[in-house]
Amino acid sequence: MVMHVNASATPLKNWLRLPLPNTMNLPFETISIVGLGYIGLPTAAVFASPKVKVISVDVKRHALDTINRGQIHIIEPDLDMVVHAAVSEGYLRATTRPEPADAFLIAVPTPLKRAPPAPPHDMDYIESASKSVAAVLKAGDHVILESTSPVGATEQMAAWLAEARPDFTFPQTHGESSDIRIAHCPKRVLPGQVLCELIQNDRAIGGMTPRDTLKNPTSNVLQPAGFSPSGISLSPSPFEPEFAPD
Repeated sequence: MVMHVNASATPLKNWLRLPLPNTMNLPFETISIVGLGYIGLPTAAVFASPKVKVISVDVKRHALDTINRGQIHIIEPDLDMVVHAAVSEGYLRATTRPEPADAFLIAVPTPLKRAPPAPPHDMDYIESASKSVAAVLKAGDHVILESTSPVGATEQMAAWLAEARPDFTFPQTHGESSDIRIAHCPKRVLPGQVLCELIQNDRAIGGMTPRDTLKNPTSNVLQPAGFSPSGISLSPSPFEPEFAPD
């Protein structure tokens, strides 16, 4: 199931002054972002801005130390101010290993490694991130793939999670009654404009079931005031191919 969300054109400076909608009733007290590149770190900072606890995860010690000082290791306009505020207020921190959370967004690299017609993206980082997240999953958690990835990547991620946690049920076998929710929300931003585009751009959210699509942090938090779904459609494969290089 794919949901296309139209976001209103709220200026960044005005949006940052206001709490995002639904945070009072949000079922996600803690969100984890795995991968702190030019998608993961801005996403973590934007989630943390309305005072949602965010645990960010990466394997690069320099990046973690920099973020925990309230600074940034990438170049992105205005991101330093957002990260500094989130860290200073205690809503954003960085660590090397996933910790328990209510939702996990995987935004790790998927570098190109082969020429067509072979699968173009290296899925090793997604596999590694999936297995690390699996260790701390609990019933009711959401796992959302944000990485650039080929068709079928979300289903593959779900399979890795299921293999690592046979004590839980997953949408590929138990549908909407599963213990874990799985979705894909492909990135739709350009470097240099990431903060504004995270807020203002339309986004496509593809869940393995309708419940996975509608009940996830991207559709419940990462939207400015007044957002509404522009339409919901069903398709045999809800996962959109993404071929922009990281």
